[in-house]
Amino acid sequence: MMTRQQKASPEAALPYAIITGGSEGIGAAFAYELASRATHNIILVARNVKKLNDAQKDIEQRLFTAKGDLVRSFSVQSIALDLAAPNAAQALQNLTKDLPVTLLILNAGTAVAGPFEDQDWARTRTMNDLNVVGLTDVIQIFLPRLKKEARLRAAYNLRESPVGLVTLSSIAGLMPVPAMAAYAAGKAYVLSLTESIHHEQRVQGTEVHVTCVLPGPTRSALWSLDGGRPSKVLVPWTSAELVARAGMDGFMSNTAVVIPGAHNNITAFSLRLAPKWLIRRISSVAMNQWPDQSETVTSTKEHRWTSKHSAARPTISVLAAAIMAALLFLHGFPSLLSSPSSPYRWIYRRIGWMDQESISFPFLLTFREADDRLFLEDRVQNQPTYYRWGHAIPAFIWTCCVPLQHSSLIRARYPSFHKMNGYVVFSISALLMTTGLGFLVRGTSHSEKGLLTVHHVPGHPWLIYPTFDQDLLLVTALQAPTLLLSLQAARRREFARHQYWATMFTIASYIIHLDRLGFTLIFLIGGVLQHLPSSIQARLPESTEDKMTYELMAFSLSALLGGIIGLAWAFKAHRSLTAKHGA
Repeated sequence: MMTRQQKASPEAALPYAIITGGSEGIGAAFAYELASRATHNIILVARNVKKLNDAQKDIEQRLFTAKGDLVRSFSVQSIALDLAAPNAAQALQNLTKDLPVTLLILNAGTAVAGPFEDQDWARTRTMNDLNVVGLTDVIQIFLPRLKKEARLRAAYNLRESPVGLVTLSSIAGLMPVPAMAAYAAGKAYVLSLTESIHHEQRVQGTEVHVTCVLPGPTRSALWSLDGGRPSKVLVPWTSAELVARAGMDGFMSNTAVVIPGAHNNITAFSLRLAPKWLIRRISSVAMNQWPDQSETVTSTKEHRWTSKHSAARPTISVLAAAIMAALLFLHGFPSLLSSPSSPYRWIYRRIGWMDQESISFPFLLTFREADDRLFLEDRVQNQPTYYRWGHAIPAFIWTCCVPLQHSSLIRARYPSFHKMNGYVVFSISALLMTTGLGFLVRGTSHSEKGLLTVHHVPGHPWLIYPTFDQDLLLVTALQAPTLLLSLQAARRREFARHQYWATMFTIASYIIHLDRLGFTLIFLIGGVLQHLPSSIQARLPESTEDKMTYELMAFSLSALLGGIIGLAWAFKAHRSLTAKHGA
């Protein structure tokens, strides 16, 4: 019986599998997958001798049970070799020429991240030597040998384990990836080369299996090399074990391209439909490998780039800000023009969902006062100056100024404008907080009165949530300190701290915009309710008082949901900014 200290002897009929980059990550996962299948003797190839030895010992442990009994019989060998070096492929051929190699798993690779012109050219050259040139050389040297092994095994009817090769490309090979340009281009080369060789072998009838695996982002040592930033990737990660298992299953069935993971398959399918300009933008944000301002700047060119592009990414999206601004204008502009009729009612009248002469507004298609008037109507008619000039118009100006304040491009090119715009945002924010609280004091906010009053969910009196006035006080309690801390940090020129608190203030303020998103959903529900069967409509409130009660609840609930979304957003921004600045 073999002991744990003895080296396993290969079976005479057991072929060999060479795994490049086999000391860790996806390569090691392939080695473990082959060990569990016990179909090959394993040869690990990598540069780092210590990691190779550790991986070899770990795999050899899998030959035995906990009691030391042999359960599998295969050998594990290692070759320390840098496949980016000239003639490395030929050296690998010479070292294994006397062994029956039937499987190549070409996983060795590296990555360089950052703007292409800022990358060290020697690192980029080394990456291409490994990812492209080295892989090509190994395939070209070993392919005739694999074809010979396939014929030999077919002659002896040894078809349990196919002969062939597996290459590791990437989802990045399907699209351009800004800030990983050369890496993505190299992976596109690997995919195209492998698919072409796969078809060549099918046409020639060689029985050589050829498979290309396209994993999504996978946690491995690759991300610790040359500027990789795994913490900034915004797409789901794929496990190395899933990649290896799916890759081997695909190889056994001679599948040309294997994409492990449902989310990666969805991504690959979406790339076929999306326009190129959209793919470039999405991949840039999703992979998110741009350098940060806080990182060490080694050249004037790199400093110029980081100054222009890295400021608030990805905490405040200008696109998200634009959408929220549109929602605010949609809900507020009609009232600003002394025409408080909701744009939704205008739309519903045009499509026939409401009577053109309707005076009594349907349920959930407005927020009404006790006399069935819109609550904004009272503000416009009874306190027009206070509402328009103290709140509505400043809110529209604020909505335009804040996205500009978070634009890294404007900050870099027009620092004086950025500073001036910052003071405008600060002043208007203070005004809006004051007038917003003024509505509460004047009793003209659309809310159940009384600071201790709460809403009860109908039929569930133990389920309570705050009124709109209470929501407003909570938002103001978040806005005021974050605004002051942001201003204080800016005046002290503590820019990382300023960015943090400015982001938190903006998110707190956007809770009001997110509230408008809740309005939109409520109005949509109201439009649908008017066309449900009469048996269902009979259950809806009929009196103005009952309608008003439910609409006050809905109005407050939309603000509460906006707050919950805002808190989740703030938590994500907090993690991103603290990781960036080490705060």
